[in-house]
Amino acid sequence: MKTLLVTLVLGIICAAQDSLLQDPCTQVTGPWRTTYTASDNKEAIEENHPMRVYFRYMQCMSLGLAIRVDFYSKENDQCILQHQLGLKTSENFYTTNYAGMVDFTILYYSDRFMVMYGINTNNGKTSKVIGAITQNDDISDAEYQIFLSLTKAKEIPEDSIIKVIETDTCPDNYY
Repeated sequence: MKTLLVTLVLGIICAAQDSLLQDPCTQVTGPWRTTYTASDNKEAIEENHPMRVYFRYMQCMSLGLAIRVDFYSKENDQCILQHQLGLKTSENFYTTNYAGMVDFTILYYSDRFMVMYGINTNNGKTSKVIGAITQNDDISDAEYQIFLSLTKAKEIPEDSIIKVIETDTCPDNYY
């Protein structure tokens, strides 16, 4: 009976690993779109501010030691293509020099949906930013609940959540 219980518990843990991977970097290569974002500094994610980003592509590089992120930001309502390389600094955390310094991680991952979390430090000011990223045009209600739960867990106000995919007017084909 104990063997059966241990087997069941191990099975549940293994199944959960699909969404909470040890190193999700190796799984993320492909096209992605930002659907929602939130921040403890709402100004940082307003229109034409650098932390309001519109993801297009991510690529795991160097066996997980780096992640390349291609996205658009907007300045004066003009889409500006950005290519950032995040270098692994600690387990599942990456850092890049964009709008100051950004340390980021993937909090949740599934085949078509992920939640990314970053800490931006710029001119002595620190902002926490979280984003719901998908390979589709929107996320499901269940995925939104995951995003909402992680937003609250990171102590980011729920009222700062913005559905940025509705303001994404940047090109899909950026190559």
